[in-house]
Amino acid sequence: MSTTTSLLDQFGPVIRRRGPLTRTHAAVARGRLTVGFLGGSITAPGGTSWSDALVAWLVDACPGVRIGVENAAIGATGSELAAIRTPAEIIDRGCDLVFVEYAVNDFGTEPGLRARAREGVLRQLRRAGCDVVLAYTHAPDLQADTFAGRVPVTIADFERLAEHYQLSSVWMGLHALREVQRGLLRWEDWLPDAIHPGPRGSLSYAQSVSTFLAEALVPSAGAAATAPALPAPLTPGAGSACGSCRSMRPTAPGRGRCGAGRPVPVPRRCCTPRRPAPGCAWPSPAAGSCWRSTSASTRARSATASTTAPGRSPSATVRPGRTTWAGSARWS
Repeated sequence: MSTTTSLLDQFGPVIRRRGPLTRTHAAVARGRLTVGFLGGSITAPGGTSWSDALVAWLVDACPGVRIGVENAAIGATGSELAAIRTPAEIIDRGCDLVFVEYAVNDFGTEPGLRARAREGVLRQLRRAGCDVVLAYTHAPDLQADTFAGRVPVTIADFERLAEHYQLSSVWMGLHALREVQRGLLRWEDWLPDAIHPGPRGSLSYAQSVSTFLAEALVPSAGAAATAPALPAPLTPGAGSACGSCRSMRPTAPGRGRCGAGRPVPVPRRCCTPRRPAPGCAWPSPAAGSCWRSTSASTRARSATASTTAPGRSPSATVRPGRTTWAGSARWS
């Protein structure tokens, strides 16, 4: 056995099961499940992403259940922006089960800001009663630590939050890396550009998560009927500013005030109130109104056109900004 293989084995399981998926079980039982995704371009929908493959698996694994998908992943964004977008794009849209993938995009963020933003996102989701699963991918920035037998700090920090809030996690990148070591996956098929997985790499990521769900979705007599209480935050200020507010007011370039009047930083991708960039939370030019459409995909949700999903029957439709995969049941 090579030294690299033995180092990869010492990390332990790819899947770490913690709290039960209480709300997900209830949603499946009533025949309507809404799945949400937060992350970067690795998770964004595109027909061959791991999120697309996972949804296809869910449709097959949950016959008779109508599955809606809110994929709010946006490329080149991290937890800082997600703290603002989560209420409107995930919670308000009734997501039952939410996958959070920011280990790669948060890597270069200042540790204090990263900790507050991540915990703010998780606290919002848990406070709303969503089931949350953390998903970790792979990138060159994580490779040195991984091959040296160390858990990359961006993943270790997420695991600390996972333990505190009893959230299950899946290290998808480690699963794929082990497949490469066993000769089951070629590196160039996994990560053609070193960060974004190709179709085969996305399938590997999805398989690791579906393995987790295959067991987590099995009804258990001992499963908790209600989700555990929300513990105190680990990070001072987590979720207390823009992450818990629904609007912001510009006060100066790069600065603003949240709905409660607290000063908060405006996301770096923002421009001006009259020319908001994707993900910006500036109010609209109209007095008293709030520019709440936080991405191009969100603004497209009002469109009514739909197309048949590739490889699916006509009952499986893809709407701009929102993918809905139809099971055999109907929306009530």
